[in-house]
Amino acid sequence: MTVKIAIVGFGFMGQTHAGTLLQLPDTEITGVIDLKSPAEQLNSIRGNNDTVTLSPEAAEKLPWYRSWEEFVDKAGAPDAAIVALPTKFHCSAVVKALESNCHVMVEKPFATTIPEAEKMIAAAREHNKLLAVGYVVRCMAEYLHLAEALQSGRLGKTHFLEMRRFAGIPGWGSWLDPETVRHSGGTLFDLLSHDLDFVTHTLGEPESITPCRRGRKEFKGDWLSLELKYPDFDVLIESAFIPPVSYPFHRSFQAFFEGGSIYSGQWNKSFECRGKEIKEVRLEEISPYFAEVANFIKSVKLGKIEGICSGEEALVTTRHCDRIRHQLGED
Repeated sequence: MTVKIAIVGFGFMGQTHAGTLLQLPDTEITGVIDLKSPAEQLNSIRGNNDTVTLSPEAAEKLPWYRSWEEFVDKAGAPDAAIVALPTKFHCSAVVKALESNCHVMVEKPFATTIPEAEKMIAAAREHNKLLAVGYVVRCMAEYLHLAEALQSGRLGKTHFLEMRRFAGIPGWGSWLDPETVRHSGGTLFDLLSHDLDFVTHTLGEPESITPCRRGRKEFKGDWLSLELKYPDFDVLIESAFIPPVSYPFHRSFQAFFEGGSIYSGQWNKSFECRGKEIKEVRLEEISPYFAEVANFIKSVKLGKIEGICSGEEALVTTRHCDRIRHQLGED
């Protein structure tokens, strides 16, 4: 079965996914939907990480359409679509694709309002289509190693887990538009929700979540900490968009157990400490973005979500973020 797929939005994540799709067997990109051509976008946009493997030559060959309607009219509806637009456009684009009987994967954040998240889920149910959300941390080898240790208990009881995620304030593409920034959800939805999704997916629902703003003056109030309380241990999550634009993206975690600890601050690297020994754990060196899209294509073929966040799971994270936003006194 060849899965015909469209990419809606060709910023750096759309480009990242295009590079993956071109490497997957039995997968055909039948359209890129964007106001600008794939080649023009490839030359003008970058992201926090070096994730784009698409060549200029390959970008030139991608079929390009300026709207979903033009695409469907000329090429026909595909089997699936990846929506990689700014967050404020997610709901309308996802619903439009679902109404065309396409399975959909949408980038995170899923939505910044509960009604929009619920509308997308309702549309997927109505049309009996899969709806997946790109919480790529679930596919990162070092985080999978951490999840295994947390769930198996092989290092004894969990004492404490700390997760951090920081990035320079984006200064490219749609992030230059104040409306995009206003509707992005900021640190809470766009950065911190990655780790919040990972923690609740791995450990289940906490007893409580307590938010705190830090560095309000220095970081425009955008340094956010969460304390999640579980019956026997706490989890601390911290995230921030930090000026200037050149500040490098960084994420890390430290987990402390009764019988040792695990930490990571590098892609595809994880370290275990037991007694006097520090051991680098051998991890599968595969791009998590590749794994995520491969899992989505596999899910389309199977007809069920596997190895990727579902819309219903992303709704849980959206609800948490919405409550946190209200706790912080924000609209």
